[in-house]
Amino acid sequence: MGWSYTTRRKTKQQFAQDCLYGLSHEVLDHSIVGNHLWLVFRNSEGTPEIGLYLMAKEQGFWGCKGLTESCGPYHWDCPLRLLKLAPQPDSEYAQKWRDGVHRYHAAKRKQRASKPKIGDTIRLTAERFGAGWAGLYTVTRNLGRRGLTLTNQHGGNVRMPAYMVKHAERCQPDS
Repeated sequence: MGWSYTTRRKTKQQFAQDCLYGLSHEVLDHSIVGNHLWLVFRNSEGTPEIGLYLMAKEQGFWGCKGLTESCGPYHWDCPLRLLKLAPQPDSEYAQKWRDGVHRYHAAKRKQRASKPKIGDTIRLTAERFGAGWAGLYTVTRNLGRRGLTLTNQHGGNVRMPAYMVKHAERCQPDS
């Protein structure tokens, strides 16, 4: 079970549409997450099943490798709405894979909930961040993957890199 590559240069979205169009099964729903094309299709018995096309670009050409959930793919970013469209299969691999998908999404929810929001006050400790960063800061702007803009107690603005955000401790402004 290898990879198949195109002979024409295309965008990822065009390539994904070609993958879906080339299927001999009815596609009920699909979603692109990074380089994963997740889909729910009707298998030869007419039962909805979850599939995954791993997509990769080599020297300007897109390629894919198809898997189904019965293979227990080692990728867990399948949208939860797709799990609801397909009944639970009998495969032990598929059950373990679905459990992994639920764990993945639970961890992502927890991670999103723990991120500081605009207006939150955070404390940076000298032990973790160094003496130059220690103190209370107010989150004034979210820069996405680049981090946060913080205002310190004296009104100065600093940018906190994204990799440091997870170590910041949220607190009440008067603590």
